[in-house]
Amino acid sequence: HGPLGRLERAPGLQQGGRIARGAQGVEHQAAQQAGRGLGAVGAVLGQQPHEFDRGRMVLLQPSPAQAQAQQMVSYLAPAGVDGAGCSYTAPCATLAAAVANTADNGQVVILATGVYGLATVTRPMTIRGEGGPVGIVGEVFISGQPTNKVLIEDLDFEGTTSGTGGYAFGLHVFNGAEVVVRNSRFRGFLSAGVRLAPVGTTRVTFDNCSFVSNPIGIWAESAGAAKVKLFRSTFVGNSDAGVRLVGTGHDVLLSANRILGSAKALDIWPGGAATSYGDNVLTSGDAPTLMSKN
Repeated sequence: HGPLGRLERAPGLQQGGRIARGAQGVEHQAAQQAGRGLGAVGAVLGQQPHEFDRGRMVLLQPSPAQAQAQQMVSYLAPAGVDGAGCSYTAPCATLAAAVANTADNGQVVILATGVYGLATVTRPMTIRGEGGPVGIVGEVFISGQPTNKVLIEDLDFEGTTSGTGGYAFGLHVFNGAEVVVRNSRFRGFLSAGVRLAPVGTTRVTFDNCSFVSNPIGIWAESAGAAKVKLFRSTFVGNSDAGVRLVGTGHDVLLSANRILGSAKALDIWPGGAATSYGDNVLTSGDAPTLMSKN
């Protein structure tokens, strides 16, 4: 319990008030953001830990049968109806329907907290909460082409709720070039908040995220290589480990994180590697290699 007394206040997930806008204005603005998305991903991953650009990053490849119906922005709400078009005024009800309805480099915008189920993202796309962190009960799988880039932003992933029976993971990453998760939380999953099992090499960045009350916060295990960057994030009460790397090729770079209340803050198996800028709070587990920010 000693380190708790000297911790700085962890950066909270940024809240934003929702701005009342007409449906046409909202969709026009989101479509403009979608056009800028891919450049922003490169900007974020090329910057130093605390220089993240707040511009939207957009990222998911339509089947021929879906191509005509797909749009750049799809909306999701608990009272929505799948097949209604996923517009701002007629949103979809499940994440899977919204993802299928969205074109390459488009956005899925979640308007309110709800139980949205399982969805597989196989194309470049953004999935984000509207107006600040929005709760989502379900699981997201990222696979598809090794060149895909995906952004997840402003979402609170919940592993259990009445009637669901619980989900094993909040986010699975199986393939893709770059995955960025910002301002998001993973809480109450049965196995881990995030599981990284790439078949090749995938870069995964977490910025200002939290992992609460899971057996493991982030778990990498596969024959591929997960290249993890972990910035300004908080881990609390993940019983087995905050970050676990199992297998050769997985590594994590850490800066300004707090990993508390786990049997091992870092659990690095043979072949894995952890590097720290020396500004993390790690209360237990394997020691990372220290490096300078200069």
